[in-house]
Formats: sequence, structure tokens, C-alpha cells
Amino acid sequence: MSNKQPIKFILFTTCIIFYAALSAAQSNAPLSPTQLEIQNTLLAADDLKISDPEAFQEHLDKLKILSPQATPAQKEFIEYFELYQWIVAGDYNTAQNEYERFFEELSDTEVKIRTKATLANMSAISREYNQALIHLDYIISQVEDHPDKVIRSKINFVTANVYYLLDIYEMSQKYAQLVIHDELNDIYLCKASAIYLAAAFKDQQAVEQERLHQTIELCKNSNQTGYAMLLTLNWIQSEFEQSIERNDTANINVLKKLLQDQERLINATESKNLIGLKEMLLARIHFALGDDTLAQGHALLAIEGSNKTGNTLQVVESLHVLNQLALKSNDFKLAYEYMSQKSQVENEIYTDSKAKQMAYMSIKHNNLAKQLEIEQLNQSNQVLSLENQLTAETAKKQQLMLLLIFSLLMLLIVWTFKIKKRHDYFKHVSEIDHLTQVFTRKAFEEKTAEMLKACESKQKPLNVAIMDLDLFKNVNDQYGHLVGDWVLRQVILCCEEVIDQDILLARLGGEEFGLVSPGISELEMVALLEKMRAAIAQMDCSGSGAEFNITASFGLSSALSSGYHLPVLLTHADLALFEAKNRGRNQIVVYSQLKKLEVASSAVG
Repeated sequence: MSNKQPIKFILFTTCIIFYAALSAAQSNAPLSPTQLEIQNTLLAADDLKISDPEAFQEHLDKLKILSPQATPAQKEFIEYFELYQWIVAGDYNTAQNEYERFFEELSDTEVKIRTKATLANMSAISREYNQALIHLDYIISQVEDHPDKVIRSKINFVTANVYYLLDIYEMSQKYAQLVIHDELNDIYLCKASAIYLAAAFKDQQAVEQERLHQTIELCKNSNQTGYAMLLTLNWIQSEFEQSIERNDTANINVLKKLLQDQERLINATESKNLIGLKEMLLARIHFALGDDTLAQGHALLAIEGSNKTGNTLQVVESLHVLNQLALKSNDFKLAYEYMSQKSQVENEIYTDSKAKQMAYMSIKHNNLAKQLEIEQLNQSNQVLSLENQLTAETAKKQQLMLLLIFSLLMLLIVWTFKIKKRHDYFKHVSEIDHLTQVFTRKAFEEKTAEMLKACESKQKPLNVAIMDLDLFKNVNDQYGHLVGDWVLRQVILCCEEVIDQDILLARLGGEEFGLVSPGISELEMVALLEKMRAAIAQMDCSGSGAEFNITASFGLSSALSSGYHLPVLLTHADLALFEAKNRGRNQIVVYSQLKKLEVASSAVG
């Protein structure tokens, strides 16, 4: 990610509370003429941080000269601006360390809130998700009971933004709705409504079209072009997906024209994310319309932009377009390269998403533990109070103490059980795929690593297979994702019916599944996979409400030939799977046999 983009985001999400914070800090006592001049200069400097850095520096130099006559709160605001220069320079480590130190020395509540908001944003952008949520907890705890409605509303907007960055869309919408309810002005109504609707798109919620277009117009009229374009692109993407499902070429052409008409406004935002999203949509639209050259050009531009914004779902979609174009031109080597890049990006996105989820769950768990600790302390205080009241009644005191101790022990047991139950629930959620009820990729990698270690120590065989449903995208495109989900569940049930060995089954992503069998030979594993392949090919899909057939391709590798290293085993299985697809699908290819053919071919050559 470039320095410029995070700087703009941090500035945007933290400076919004400045005016209210400064006015509240200065309102307790009359200001001298010099202090009024300092206040006005602070407000002017804050306005110029993004638009005119040179003028901002001039105002900051003036504030340093006037600083000896400033109020204590004004001095803290001036120092806040001085530390901000580390962000401008792109030195986030120093900025973060300095703001942490600065926070410990602060006395003014408003400056503390502002500093924590900056730290929360920097942590979220740096992918320090636990730290971002800790900072956010502080902000929320300070703002919930804040008497100033303006400060409370603007901090709620910062909170909605950070939750949106962390993919916690329910919480983002909750805080955005609080801002909408306060109705500060059209600008904040635009921003909060845009965050609310963008979170709805991300969370695949139904979006009311009238509200969407009203918000877009509101943002345009308020000169908030970036928000207007964000919602426009989300709407176009949603409409495009529906048009693909309906095979509505006419509407796809309408969307292409609309997107081209908005291109100048999108580019003017200078947002790498918005521009990359636009390029990805153009690539998909041109590909759907058969304009292969334009599709390739826009896909490459979208991926090039990701060098500055990081890997995102738009990169995945762009690589998919390039993969399909390569397959279309029978360039299987290039198609495999794009497929490998896409798999790597999807894995990085999956890992980052899990890190966000675990950070959120961890913070919620810690908050629960704090509540339990407070309740236990309250119980202990009650015990002490009873002890003081019963000092004169020795006999009764002993009986009551035993009763209280027993009650406390029972309470501790109950709370310990609740904490363990919650922990077990979070662990189960992270290990089991909600749709197919088999292991997730994370659980697959952890458990396979354990089996590899055990098999290697005894030199026992272990087989790793990758199963991919053939032309599954056609099912989603033609019949819809609900039918696709039904197929995924039925395929797993079909596989489980024929499994007669100790087999680990996991969903690696989409329609791709992993199978691991320790202790059986490669030939036995091939026979078992053949049973699965035949059972899937014969599967009756009429229960989905549509008439179609589904088949699967398998790639198999063995630790005895590929080694006891999971990444290598997966790579070899993936290569075998690719060859199975290349040979016409609905078959099993074993990597060791594929390797022998390559060696034999090389020897003949």
C-alpha cells in the first residue's frame, strides 16, 4: 500500500472530531485574544492538512511560537499536530510509538479520544487487528456517556469506519445508524449512509434501490464524490452478477455504458481501491461481452493497482478473467500460472479474514472475562461485608461462611463452565465449514500436519488428494447459488457414504475439497477415489429443482513419493488435478504416475 492512501484515510477518520473536540475543550473558561487566535489557527491548520500541506506547516510554525500562551488543552492539540508529521512522512512505526507515549501524558479527554482514534486507524491499516479493537474499545467507552452530541456522533462515525475496515459489518452498520439518527448535516448523513450501505453490499444483504440512489445523489450534492462512487460501483457489481445469472446481455451493455460515464469521476477520487474496483468490473463486463482484448487490458490494470493497495477480491476476479482468457486461447501453461496466483491471493485473503475474526472474537472473549472478574469481585465484597456484620455471632458466622464459600465455589464452577463452553464454540466455528459441515482449510492444514509428523516417524504412507467439481461455475451461473450450495452439500454426503477408511475431508475453498488418508497405499486410495468419482457422476440432482449432471476430477499425491511436507504434497496434487482437467475432467490423475510419464518422455526425447 502506498504512503499516500493510508495517510488520507487516517486524516479523514480522525480529523472529523477536531472541531467539536476543540470547542468543547475551550468552552470551560473565557479565552484571551491570543488564545482565540490560537484556536482559530488550530481550526485553520486542521482544514489544510490534506488540501495544502505547505500552508498547514506555516500554521503549525505559528502555533509553536504562540504555544507558551496557549491553554493546557490547546498545547496538547498543538503537540498532537506536531506528532502528525510522522504520518505525513510515512513513518508509521515512529508515529504509533510517539502517539502511545503521548497518550499516557495527556490530561484532556477530547485529545485522548482523538489520539486513540488515530491509533485505531493506524493499527487497522497495519493489520494489527487486536490492537485496533483495543483502541476502539477505549473510544467507545469514553463516548457512550459523553454529554456532547456532536462529539459522540462523530466518534460513532470513526467507529463505524474502523469496523468496516475489519469486515465486522454488523457493528459497522450499528454505529453508522447512530450517526444517521443524529442528523448532524448532509455531509455526515452521506458518509454514514454510504458506510451503512457499503457494509450491506459486503455482507450480501438486500439493498433498497430507492435509498441507494438517494444516498448517491446526496453524496454528489455534498461534494463527497468518493462515497458516491463507492456505492455506484457496488451497485453496478450487484447488477452485473444478477445480469450474468439471467444471461441478460442487454443490461450488461447498459452497465458498461454507465461505468464508462462514471470513469472520469472515479479516477478523480485518486482512490486506488475505487480505481482498481472499476478496472476489475470493466474486465468482467468486457469478458462477458466477448471483448477479450479490452477484458485483458482492464484485468491487468486492476492487478497492477493492487501493488499499492494489497491483495483484494478484485484481484481474484481479475486473475479469474485472465485465467479464462488463457484457457480460451489454449495457453494451458499461462492459465495454470494465473490459477496458481489466484489460489495464492485467495489464501492470503482467507488468512487475513480469519485474523480479523479471531481478533474480534478474542476481544469479545476478554471483555466477557473482565465482566466475570467484576462479578466475582462484587461477590467477594459481599462476603467481606457479611463477615464484618457477623463478627459478634461466632456460631452463626461459621455456618454462614461455609455457605458463602460453597456458593462462591459453585459460582466459579458455573462461570468456568460458561467460559469453556464459549471457547469450545469459537474453536468449533473456526474448524468446521458452515455449509458442508466438513473441516475448514485451517483445520485441514493443522490436522494434516499432525498426521504427516506421525507417519514420517514410522515411515508409513500418507496420501493427499484434491477434488474439484467440474464446470461448477456453470451450475451457479445457470441455476443460481442456492442450487450450487445444494450440490456442494449433496456431494459431501455422497462422498461420506462411500468412505470406508479413516479419511480426513475438508473444504479448501469454493468447490475444491481436500482428502487425506494415512496408513493406506496409493493404489487403495485410488480405488477409494474411484468409488467417490463414480458415485458423484451417478448422483441424482433433481432434488435441487433442476435437471443437470455433476462430475468431479481428482489429483492425488503420496508422501512416499513426494515427501512428508504438506505444501509440496498439495502442489503435486494440484498439478495432477490440473492434468485431470486438461485430459477432459471426470477422472483421477496420480502425480507419481504423471512424473514417470514426464521422465520417460524426457528420456525418449
